[in-house]
Amino acid sequence: MIYGVLADLLLFVHVWFMKFVALGGLAVIRWRWLMWIHLPCALLGAVLALGGWFWPFAGLEGWLRAEGAAHGYSINLVDRYLPSWLHPASLPRFLELGIGLLVLGLNVYIYHRVFRQRRPVPAPEATDA
Repeated sequence: MIYGVLADLLLFVHVWFMKFVALGGLAVIRWRWLMWIHLPCALLGAVLALGGWFWPFAGLEGWLRAEGAAHGYSINLVDRYLPSWLHPASLPRFLELGIGLLVLGLNVYIYHRVFRQRRPVPAPEATDA
């Protein structure tokens, strides 16, 4: 049973990672310190999508699912709750590229705004009266 639970936990982390990559830049606008966590995640997510690579822990998740099934774990969170389009294996390549470019473009726009807002505003010159 522990294998299936660990597989579901890993899937949960994967889904939240995808959400954070896609929309975490919006949180950076509010909480600037989050940039140091989001930027590497966004770059990794864009590289994975544009390169056509799988989530680094996909092999581990598959192994945990297989072990869970071998030990009587019958609840499969992926088949039950997640649509088939979520899994990268079911996406056509052009769609993966489109998603990668969309995520990259959105984050470039957001970080452009963040860095533009960070510029110090020049102080007005003092005038002698």
